[in-house]
Amino acid sequence: MVAKTGTSPGRSQSVDREPRKRKQHKNQTALVLRILECLSQDGNQRELIGQILQLAKEFSGCEAAGIRLRDGEDFPYYQTTGFPDEFVLAETSLCSRDPHGLPMRDDFGNPVLECMCGNIICGRFDSKKPFFTCGGSFWSNNTTEMLASTTEEDRQARTRNRCNGEGYESVALIPLGFQGSNIGLLQLNDKRRNRFTPELIEFYEGVGQSIGIILARKQAEEALQVSEQKYRSLFTGMLNGYAYCKMIWDKNNEAVDFVFIEVNDVFER
Repeated sequence: MVAKTGTSPGRSQSVDREPRKRKQHKNQTALVLRILECLSQDGNQRELIGQILQLAKEFSGCEAAGIRLRDGEDFPYYQTTGFPDEFVLAETSLCSRDPHGLPMRDDFGNPVLECMCGNIICGRFDSKKPFFTCGGSFWSNNTTEMLASTTEEDRQARTRNRCNGEGYESVALIPLGFQGSNIGLLQLNDKRRNRFTPELIEFYEGVGQSIGIILARKQAEEALQVSEQKYRSLFTGMLNGYAYCKMIWDKNNEAVDFVFIEVNDVFER
């Protein structure tokens, strides 16, 4: 008897998946490198965020994408692509407001942020629920079914359901984290179902962490520049003469002299 040779169906499927995995990993690496390249550039932050958002949208294949960033006490959309203008206008603010239009606050004085976006930004999630991850993200491949089978208590907050109302079945909300808090989130929406996998969401969480860290540093640098400009304007515009000096101390820790480091125009005159 001659034994038949060949590959079992399970083995064949496993081999077929390997090239796809390698290609996916290559594409993911390329996306991360392009995002980091954008973030390392000097220039207008809004334009850079727009470039990053377009990269994320193209990689995901989703119809719409957006990035929310902190602005005072709220987290409005900073940049969007693919969303209808009416949707962006209606969903920009996350703050829950009282009848007078003032932000409502929790017991600690923090503004109450609504909907699932508010959950992710505030870290309100239960990783035991299938639509939350241990990394603090939300995702669903069928928002209609998710809403029908859960309560607001399950979803951790009152949800506006506008994403589902617009027909978006696949929705992912990825936190942009920095030092234990979130400065915003990345949102991906598509009207088709089953656009995400757990592995893909985990990848986006890594991307979100990178974006959050670099953006937070850029914002801190910009805030420092603004502060320095205000100081410079105040210092040079004073009506009185002022000087910034460095003291010189002897070995007995007594001041013996000083050096002018900077003086304003009035002092110089």
